[in-house]
Amino acid sequence: MLNKFTRGFGLILCFLIVSSVFYLFTFNSGYGYDALEYLVIGRSLLDGYPFYTFVPSKSLGLYYFVASFLLLGNVSNHYSISLLITLIFSSTLLFTFFIVRRKFNDRVALISSLLVGICGVFMDLNFLEPEGLVYIFGLLGFYCISNAVKRQRNRGLFIGGLWIGAGCSFKAVAGFYWLASAIFIFFWEYFIAHNKISDIIKKELIIFCGLSITIIMPIGYFALSGGLWEHLEWTYFFPLFKYPSHLHWFYKLYTKLLWFFILVPTVFIYSLRANLRKKIYSSPNNIFIMVLGFIFLIPLFKTQAPHYVYPGAAFLSIFSAVVIDEETKRRGARFSIRIPAFALLLIFFVCAISIYLYYPSAIKRLHSFSDYSYETYLKASIQKYVPSGKKVLYFRCDPFLYWISERYPNFPLVYLSVQGAYVLEKNPELLLRALGDPNLCLVEFNPELIDFIDSDFLKKKQNTLLLETFSKILNKRFVISDINFKPYVFWIRRDLLNK
Repeated sequence: MLNKFTRGFGLILCFLIVSSVFYLFTFNSGYGYDALEYLVIGRSLLDGYPFYTFVPSKSLGLYYFVASFLLLGNVSNHYSISLLITLIFSSTLLFTFFIVRRKFNDRVALISSLLVGICGVFMDLNFLEPEGLVYIFGLLGFYCISNAVKRQRNRGLFIGGLWIGAGCSFKAVAGFYWLASAIFIFFWEYFIAHNKISDIIKKELIIFCGLSITIIMPIGYFALSGGLWEHLEWTYFFPLFKYPSHLHWFYKLYTKLLWFFILVPTVFIYSLRANLRKKIYSSPNNIFIMVLGFIFLIPLFKTQAPHYVYPGAAFLSIFSAVVIDEETKRRGARFSIRIPAFALLLIFFVCAISIYLYYPSAIKRLHSFSDYSYETYLKASIQKYVPSGKKVLYFRCDPFLYWISERYPNFPLVYLSVQGAYVLEKNPELLLRALGDPNLCLVEFNPELIDFIDSDFLKKKQNTLLLETFSKILNKRFVISDINFKPYVFWIRRDLLNK
């Protein structure tokens, strides 16, 4: 009894230490570019702006989640946002440990949690990204669906579909978990369990019904409130069909995640050994986890940002832990500590190489405390020219400035990257019309540095002409302010200077 208590206390202490170190790492990492867009739009909901006033880059659930957190009050700062991010990270560890322990054993749960934690650090969960929440809902879906397959209870399939659908409300790519579930159900029920096609189709439809409920509810709401097209476009059509494929993050992916792209193929090849293959691949849980992991690597063909890897990498980490555990059991009690310890030391070694190749200075985030006091100065400088309720227009690091200044644009973009380029190409008049708005007090625009918009946008002549026209009108109606904060150049309306 005492030994069990000591082990439990040790696990809790390790969990708290890991969470604390992660909090420090997160705080020193700053807000992150994507996160600022979630924060700005989330806060706009509390300030009375209807959803889709500003173009979102993710599904609506993420923004309402942020708004709920900001509703607590006095949390719009690095300390509180870092705490929120740490809570999401810590939740991924807890859900992994308890669900994997119920499906496998303590050793698999511990190794899985450790590997999932490493994934979180290397795959940008130190920023406010939806992937951690997507993974949690996917893990809950796995738990319900795998239990339903084992016990032949269709209710679990439906609940599993609901959990995956809940993940889609944070990011549409959670639908890959549904695709993986559908593939697994067909493979296992047809090739292994030899069930009838009609029974398999029934099970597939039950999962899909669970998924559909969480998708149809917001569609119905926006259909009644007049925002159906915006909901469909920004939740499904743009992410799946319009978001451009590129290799911008290719180098970052395969240096920062070198350890992962060594670990997974090595483990997979090792699992095919004759003395392991039958034990591992005779279990539906193992096959399901592997399919969930590999299917979620498909988005890498579109873009290679490290956080895209996380929802699949977390499941492949669990699969890796299963293989390590099976090899340990095969070797016997004498190797119960040696094999996991050796495997984890090897992983840590390769992680160190990844850090060295990609960003060795990141280690400073673990023994320092960043100073963000300049944000207070920048906020006061902007608000001096922009009263509450008036509008601003920012170009460079736009979400950051909107968040810091607590002011909003007078057109539907807080994020001028991919979505912004798409909107401006379709509606170029938005940009010029914004300059004519009498409520517009301040513009941030540096004509010498116009690389803030998606690079493909600037390759088209009509778009460069648009920016040139914008610059000319800006010079006529606005004048450079006395806010000295490079690389930003702030312009104030000429008529405001005369007041």
